[in-house]
Amino acid sequence: MVRALPGYVRRGHDQVRKSAAAEAAAGRSRIVVLVGTSSTGETRACWEAVQPLAEQGWVLWHPFDPTRTHAALENPHRVGPRTVVWLNEAQHCLGHREYGERIAAAVRRLLVGPERGPVLVLCSLWPDYDREYTALPEPGAPDPHSQVCELLAGNAVHIPDTLTPPQELAEAEALAQGGDRLLADTLPRARTRRRVTQDLAGAPEL
Repeated sequence: MVRALPGYVRRGHDQVRKSAAAEAAAGRSRIVVLVGTSSTGETRACWEAVQPLAEQGWVLWHPFDPTRTHAALENPHRVGPRTVVWLNEAQHCLGHREYGERIAAAVRRLLVGPERGPVLVLCSLWPDYDREYTALPEPGAPDPHSQVCELLAGNAVHIPDTLTPPQELAEAEALAQGGDRLLADTLPRARTRRRVTQDLAGAPEL
């Protein structure tokens, strides 16, 4: 049985991913990296970004078989125009010690190659990995994540752990009052700390 999704609460980062999707639909390749801790809504935000493009005939490429790393390494050449590339928890491929830099370089080629575009690349990433990949090396030391750093530069959007500002919580309450049973069940437990997405994901703060 497929679990129903709760109503979607629009948040600050949604304007960035909506703008990126609109630009991709207009013919310009874009990338958005949603950075957040566990269960803060990165995956759902990516899913919402895909929907309007799917309605326009775009296809989704989510590399995972046989592993995320090998699929992302071996198959980018198959990506054609009007494709959404979805790297969910991108640390699994971009952070690979042997192949992460090659994968990042391949994604960068997708974004700049006119014969392959337009494409929309959506990544989700935990904050610790974002800091690791974008940290500058010590003077004279090699940079193990130079390609990944270039890929992420200027494209990361940080998602707060809680619904903020207050209008986000108000929108969740309006959806609950309008009949959304999942949000109606969650809000009484999550209202104090506004950790609504974590409760919906079954990961409340212990």
